[in-house]
Amino acid sequence: MKKMTDKKFEEWPFQVPNFANVGARLKGFAELFAKASSPEEALKIWKKCTRLIESVEDKITHVSVLFSLETTNKKYEKAMKKINNAMPLLELETQKLSKAYLESPYLEYLESKLGKLLTKMYQYELKKSDESVVALKQEESELVMKYQANSSRILIAKPEKKRRKSIIPASTLTKTNSRISSISSSKSVPRWPRRWATSPTPNSATS
Repeated sequence: MKKMTDKKFEEWPFQVPNFANVGARLKGFAELFAKASSPEEALKIWKKCTRLIESVEDKITHVSVLFSLETTNKKYEKAMKKINNAMPLLELETQKLSKAYLESPYLEYLESKLGKLLTKMYQYELKKSDESVVALKQEESELVMKYQANSSRILIAKPEKKRRKSIIPASTLTKTNSRISSISSSKSVPRWPRRWATSPTPNSATS
């Protein structure tokens, strides 16, 4: 069976991740990983978890691109809102996975297979994470979506028509970004896809 990334973009099926299911599976992986009885078992569980995350990332990327190309499409807009509301909460689950990874008695073995960069990334993430930024991340994503949609409407408007002013004042975006930045300076939660962008794929890790 082909992965989404093995197909042409236009052949990708439109799928919004079932975030409740993904969250439950991530939680299960964290528990299994913490109970692994051998370094080989821990690595096997981590690979399965990585495959799940990559699958979710592919679906999110697909929806994001479709929405950016057609911001007036209600189907894409609804999907993006669902994604933006769910991602900050899923990031909390991935942080539990990061903690389990760093506390694993098999960390040295895992580093030999997956590299030490992953360890440093997780350490940095946990130092700067906090549940207090979840609501702000959701608010930020909502504002960016509205700004993006309004910008697209302006670009496709007829030249003779007077362009409408942005429905989101620049001051509002600036204020929100400042609030997020002030918290993020010590408690930022990286967006989930970015967090896993440098994670090794199952094929890159030694079996």
